[in-house]
Amino acid sequence: MQTYHIGLCSNAAYVPYALVTMHSIMSHHQLEVNETFHFHLVTEQEIEGRKDVQEFLAVYPKAKLSTHLIDSKQYEQFDHPEYTLWTNIRANLPQMLKDVDRLLYLDTDILVVGDLRSLFTLDMEG
Repeated sequence: MQTYHIGLCSNAAYVPYALVTMHSIMSHHQLEVNETFHFHLVTEQEIEGRKDVQEFLAVYPKAKLSTHLIDSKQYEQFDHPEYTLWTNIRANLPQMLKDVDRLLYLDTDILVVGDLRSLFTLDMEG
């Protein structure tokens, strides 16, 4: 199974926008039988029971969604007027997702209009 891992960080209020980003990814990929996208959403509240999340997963059975809950108080020292808490948390993704070999981080306010799979084959060793 080829799994493409996508990281997103969002507070609960921005989950609908994260779902738009995830929808744009899924709608622009014709996945093979052995391919899947695994979305890792870092947030402060459980979201899996939300209706919009359940609808997304029902529409895209080749999508997997894992919620990684954080205690935002742990990161208060990183909150800054110019670089918000959610901006800074992405730097901690490698520690949070130690079992993931390669992760593409995307902001929750983008639309993907092409195929991302080639990004997962880029030589990142330098």
